[in-house]
Amino acid sequence: VGPERYLGDMATTTGREQRLPQFDTTRAQLARRRRNLLLPILLLAAISLVAVGGVLSWSAGSLNEREAKSQEALVQSFVQLRRDTLRQLVIDYAWWDEAVVSYGVELDERWSREGLAQYLRTTFQVTAGWVVAPSGEIELGFAHGEKVSPGQIGHLPSGVGKLITAARESKSIEDVPQAGLVIYEQELALVAASLIAPLNNVLEPGTYQRNVMVFLSPVDLKVFEHTESLGHIEDLHFSRGPAPAGYLDYPVRGVGGQLLGRIVWRDHRPGSELLWSAAPLLLVSLLAIGLLLV
Repeated sequence: VGPERYLGDMATTTGREQRLPQFDTTRAQLARRRRNLLLPILLLAAISLVAVGGVLSWSAGSLNEREAKSQEALVQSFVQLRRDTLRQLVIDYAWWDEAVVSYGVELDERWSREGLAQYLRTTFQVTAGWVVAPSGEIELGFAHGEKVSPGQIGHLPSGVGKLITAARESKSIEDVPQAGLVIYEQELALVAASLIAPLNNVLEPGTYQRNVMVFLSPVDLKVFEHTESLGHIEDLHFSRGPAPAGYLDYPVRGVGGQLLGRIVWRDHRPGSELLWSAAPLLLVSLLAIGLLLV
């Protein structure tokens, strides 16, 4: 009985050993088939993720470009608004009745009596003003809310002479020139000039003395920065030099077209922020696909 049992155990062991390699081969074949089926899907997923990344990168660049143009348009529109406002203000004070147009003690007394210098500074941020005769002599002037004698005024800002000449040649309110940009006391400022004239529509040459009233108002960019409609414009300021890295700029030209400097502000890039927020998810997804392909 002993030898027969021993021979039976040997037969059983031999059968198991023959079945194990066959089982391993079948499992390997199934794994290979599964990998072959998953490989195209994983490759397609990887290509799709790369394509999504490319589209996001293009969209981010396009969004950054549109945002930059939008910010520049906003800054330009606010500067133009200040131009139009100051031009209209000087017209309101220059185009009056015959008493003002004739000019003399009446206008001088009116400025002193009504405290116009201080009023213009407080209400409209007009920090300086002059009345210039046809000879170029300054007849009246004020600065920082105080009346200034003509002998203490000195030279007007560079470029104002061209604006005064254009204003003096005006024949109607519509001909009053647009306000221009100048450097005054080392700061960017707007200056507007208008002929002192009666409130009729057309002026005949030689009818009046053709004195010109000039108003000057500094460009306070901090006011613009805290305006809600400017959105994400940050660190808005005037620079005489080029814009630093990471900043956008709007060139500022004076009355004669010369470059005075640049209004600069921090470059807000919403497209880049969107791309960086999506980048970790894309990278993790690609890494997971790579591990499955190994």
